[in-house]
Amino acid sequence: MKTKNIRNALKAVIEVANILPAAHENGTTQARPYIDVKIASARRENNLLAGGAFLREIGALDVTVCVDEGTYANAASDYADDIAALFPKGLRIDAPGGVVVITDVPDVRAGFNADAEYRVPVMVRYEAAPLG
Repeated sequence: MKTKNIRNALKAVIEVANILPAAHENGTTQARPYIDVKIASARRENNLLAGGAFLREIGALDVTVCVDEGTYANAASDYADDIAALFPKGLRIDAPGGVVVITDVPDVRAGFNADAEYRVPVMVRYEAAPLG
């Protein structure tokens, strides 16, 4: 299963929902409010050397809501809850060559100020594996 297929499957859920404009890794910036989308961590496991054909990726998608500083936390928190609702535990997302499964309830983290923004991160844990 290709890395880009996993990333694109996760990002497609966000894009289709159209909650806020999204800024993706190595993409264009957006005017506030927006969401910053990136893979926070990922590790791959396989048993190919043992004669198997299984390869999976376990990772976390970081979706950070970014609003203007001074607009209070409520708007950012509402957006974060909307993002979290897109990824319920157990959700299966089809991707070319496999499936991505959300393995835990999304974690809406504490907000913080950064430059002229107030940011609220949402961590989405997933596992991706080939079909069959």
